[in-house]
Amino acid sequence: MMTMLAALAMLILLPVVLPFLLIGLVLRLVFLPLKLLGFAVRVVFKVVGLAASIVFAVLGVGLGLLVVAAFAIVLPLLPLLVIAAGIWLVARAIRPQPAVLAVARRA
Repeated sequence: MMTMLAALAMLILLPVVLPFLLIGLVLRLVFLPLKLLGFAVRVVFKVVGLAASIVFAVLGVGLGLLVVAAFAIVLPLLPLLVIAAGIWLVARAIRPQPAVLAVARRA
């Protein structure tokens, strides 16, 4: 009796469920190339992003080493730079001003 009821239920449900299954299968087959294309684009962007991150990491490390090297070179020369700036300021202060500039500054 139960098998007969199950067979009757299948006969009733089969025409209702079968179109949905077929439509789902057709849609999956139609959109499969788009899914594959999306996967390929995603892989390409990940590879390009990885390569770009490696390039920028190397550039960052190189720039950091360059800054450290420049700082190591300039730091011992800093006292000489301060002395040279002081001499330049004193020489500039005691230099006589040209007459044209003196007249222009008075006005």
